[in-house]
Amino acid sequence: TNIVGLDLTGLSISAAELSAQLKDNGILGSALGPTYLRLVTHMDVTESDISTVNQILPGLLKRSFMA
Repeated sequence: TNIVGLDLTGLSISAAELSAQLKDNGILGSALGPTYLRLVTHMDVTESDISTVNQILPGLLKRSFMA
């Protein structure tokens, strides 16, 4: 298991909003506060799953910089 924490302080998106946008794209993340999102991998996560996250997450974060 690996845990990735994203501190969204200073961005125009909340952890809950980013979590919802990720879920719309088939990626689950947990908002553990207004500005902290947790992503967790485990043995059932495939390389394809990681590729999907690597394609979608940067775009969502980039939008929050431009808003």
